Parts: sequence; structure tokens; C-alpha cells
Amino acid sequence: MSPSLDAPVVVDPNEGLTWRNLREHLVRKYSLPENAHLLVAGQTAEEKATRETVNVLGAFVGFPQPETLAESMTLLRVTSFRDPYERRNEPGGSWWFPETLLLDLLAEFRGELRSNPPNLEGLRKKLQSLLALSDNFSDVEQLWCIRLPAGTKLTGLAGPASPQPVDSSLAGSYLSMGNLPGRAWQYYFPNMPPVRPKKYSLPLLEGIWLRNKRLP
Repeated sequence: MSPSLDAPVVVDPNEGLTWRNLREHLVRKYSLPENAHLLVAGQTAEEKATRETVNVLGAFVGFPQPETLAESMTLLRVTSFRDPYERRNEPGGSWWFPETLLLDLLAEFRGELRSNPPNLEGLRKKLQSLLALSDNFSDVEQLWCIRLPAGTKLTGLAGPASPQPVDSSLAGSYLSMGNLPGRAWQYYFPNMPPVRPKKYSLPLLEGIWLRNKRLP
């Protein structure tokens, strides 16, 4: 469907992106004055871009391919609730997955969802496993969504998630905890369009969490 004549055309913030030029896109991003707060003390935009490029490419099976999404596409992102580490509770981050993945899981776990209250633990663990979300990256508690408006195109790197350790912050000691297999389709966007993420209609976990303490 073509956008209406009066619909604003949103410039693709990642136009021309490939895995080969990802670092160049990130250098431009981190060189902007408004992104200076994303650099740690003494870090250059080039250093930040190099490190992130390595992490991004390591999160895919093989080399991710560029994919340009158009209007009406719904993307989801999973985060923690309130967390002392802001990076784990960032609704507008760079990693997203297609809504169809969640819809398939809802069909698979429909029996558990019929209970009162619905039992979402199995669905949460399966989602974490398929996306290979290490514990130190996300607690898989809150879903966020964006729906690309008319006139929007968004290019990202796409491909299956590679296996990751259950907790990637534990160095060699994580081996006894096993791996998350991954393989779900995911997207990485260096820059996001001016679309505000909204809470998805399905709460994966009720309540507010702070560290390991649940608050009513």
C-alpha cells in the first residue's frame, strides 16, 4: 500500500547499511554531539563503533543481511522492568524481532495461557531461548512494540540469532550453565526512526522488579 499524499516521508536512518559498512554507520552515529553521552570516559567514537560492530556480528549466525522494512511492520523488543542497569531497560534500543515470533509462541502455549492467571513462564523461557538473550542482557519481563507508520522505511541487519551463554558476564564459568540455542529471526538497527515505542498488550511479568526483589 502506498502512503497517502499527505503522509510525511521519513528518511531511512540506515539507508545503504550492510554488515561490511556497519562500523562506518556507527562511527557517524557516535560522532554526533547528541550521542556523546553514549561514550564512556576517554572513549572515542571509533573505539565504541569497533567494539559494537564485533558484538553485533557475533550475535548472528553467519553474516547478517540488510533488510529494508516498510510501513505497517510491527516489531517487538523485550527488556527488564526497572533495573539498576539502564541498558537492560531501554525501550528504544537497537535489537528487535518480528511480532510473528511472539504470535507463534502464543499459539504454542495457548493451554498455559488459559489458566487464571495465565502461566507465562514457559513462553518467557522459550522466547529467551530462541532470541538467545543472556541473563545479563535482559530478564525478559517487558515487551515493547513499534509499528512503522506510513511513509517509513527502515533498513537493518537481519538474520538468525546465534547461540549465547546463559550469562555472558561470567567469562569461562558460564560453561556449566549451558547455552541458549538462538535461531530466531532478529533485527539490528544502528539508528531508529522517530517512532516512540509503546508497551505491548501482553505483560510477560506482572509487577515491578528492582534487582532480585519484587515490589508490589
